[in-house]
Amino acid sequence: MFNNVSPDLNTKKVHKVYMSVPEAARLSGLSEHFIRSGAKNGDIPHQMSGNKFFINYPEMMQRLAANEM
Repeated sequence: MFNNVSPDLNTKKVHKVYMSVPEAARLSGLSEHFIRSGAKNGDIPHQMSGNKFFINYPEMMQRLAANEM
């Protein structure tokens, strides 16, 4: 469906790009409600699988850092 990993060529580690709302909330310190609401209204980049949101974590954090949300 979509590529869920991003290689870090400097450290040879693989980082997840898309993750569940609870996982994105835990890593970012944001509430699940904030992330889910942002995904629903289009502010947070995501993919859907059925009725579940999968958050593009790096893009979400870039937008937060740039204050675009």
